Amino acid sequence: LGDLNGDGFDDFVAGAPQNGDGAGGNKNGAAYIFFGSSTISGTKKLGGGQSADVTVLGKAAADRLGEDVSSVGDVNADGIPDILVGAGYNDDCANNCGAAYIFFGAKNLSGTKDAGNSNEDVRILGKSASDYFGRFLGGGRNNRGP
Repeated sequence: LGDLNGDGFDDFVAGAPQNGDGAGGNKNGAAYIFFGSSTISGTKKLGGGQSADVTVLGKAAADRLGEDVSSVGDVNADGIPDILVGAGYNDDCANNCGAAYIFFGAKNLSGTKDAGNSNEDVRILGKSASDYFGRFLGGGRNNRGP
C-alpha cells in the first residue's frame, strides 16, 4: 500500500468480504488496514480486544466490501498514498451494480470507516444492474518519480 499514515513504514490491508460486523449485517464485508512499524511481529488476531489500525465496513448486507482492495498511489497529490476498496455487490444504483471507495491516506488515519455512509473520500458506483463494479481493482504506483 505504501505508507498510508506518513510514519515512514509501509502498511498493508486485508479484506474480509463475508464479515458481518457493520450496520448492514450479513456479508456486508470489511477491510482491515494494519500500520507497519519497526517492531511489527507475532500474530494479529482480530477480536478479543485486538483490532486493525483502521477498519472499513461495508454499507449493507451482501455488499461484500473487501473482496478486492488495492493501492492507488497518491490520487489527491498530498504526498501520502491512498487506498481503493471494492464492494461489487452494492445496490446503491441498481441490483448488484457495485461500488468502489477511495480512502485518502493521512497522518491521523485511524478508527472505523463506514463505506457508503460519507466516511469515504471518493465513491464510484457501477452503471447498471449486475455490473459488479468494484469486484476487481487495480491501482497506481506508490513511488514518486518519473
